[in-house]
Formats: sequence, structure tokens, C-alpha cells
Amino acid sequence: MNERRRWWRLSAALVALAAMTLAGCSGSDEEPTPIRTIPEGGSGVVYVGKVDASSANIGLVTKGGQLAGLICQDAKTSLRLDAVSIDSGSAILTQNGKDVGTVSVADDIAVGTVEFDGSKRRFMAEPATGDAGVYRVAAANPDEAWEGWVVLNDGSFTGTTKGKPSSGSPWIDPEQEP
Repeated sequence: MNERRRWWRLSAALVALAAMTLAGCSGSDEEPTPIRTIPEGGSGVVYVGKVDASSANIGLVTKGGQLAGLICQDAKTSLRLDAVSIDSGSAILTQNGKDVGTVSVADDIAVGTVEFDGSKRRFMAEPATGDAGVYRVAAANPDEAWEGWVVLNDGSFTGTTKGKPSSGSPWIDPEQEP
């Protein structure tokens, strides 16, 4: 898709979003499977993209009318998004129950805004292809948050932990525990 068409679609999605919002297992020997659009029946999509004005990546996981995600720049700058309901293609993004942004999702794009690293930032994410997606590693201590990576379609990634995404498990269901 050419750049002009992409920005036209992004602009249209952001206008729609504005209108609506005015009111992994470390040490595993298993090779992770590539994350792609989840097949049949529109049951879910994994989206990956960049957060504007930052070096952070965003990964959103949708399935069965639910959405959850991870935004990360590095181990110190990350945001784990709670599982929330998608209503009419939109969702309020939350972390620990606190509203942190909004997203509008369609089959081929997710756009929104999020409070991240002290600022409200826009993002655009596309369906993950190949090995792209969100990978999670269970925390060593059950009282700690899980860790992971967001891998973009071009293979670049950011993570909340050391290592590479291949040591984590692919995340394809918002209700799935690490």
C-alpha cells in the first residue's frame, strides 16, 4: 500500500476514533511458532506497530471480543495492557484498571492513543506477519509482572527483559496466562 493511501486510512481512522472518544517461558527448548492473523471467523488478530515520538513498539492481541497488549521501549519503560472488551471496533486501553488510552481496530489496522512515558502518544499497528507478534516470559516470582517482547513485521523488536523473543512463548489470546 503506498504511503499516501496509508496516511489517508490512518487519518480516517483517527477521525473516527476522535469522534468515538469525545465522551514468555524462559529456558524452554520449544521453538515458538510464528504469530499470524488468527484463522477463520474473525476470531482474532495480533497487531504490531510503533508508538509515535518514541522508540517503543506496541503489540495488541485480540480474540473473542477481547484485547490486551504490551508497549515496550526497554525494561524500565513498558506498559502491560489489561484484557478489555472490544465494543463496535473500539476499546478503552487500561493498565491495572486505570484508563490509559483508546484504540479502534479493523481487520487490517489498529489506531489509537495511549499515555506512555509521561505523554499522550498516537500509534498505528498492522496485523503481525511471519515471526512478528508479542512474546511473553513468565515472571520468576509470581508477585512480579510477566516480561516479553514486541516483534515488528520487519524483525526489529523491543523488550522488557534481556534475551531474544525466541526464548518466549507467542501470545495469541488476551485471556492466556504466561
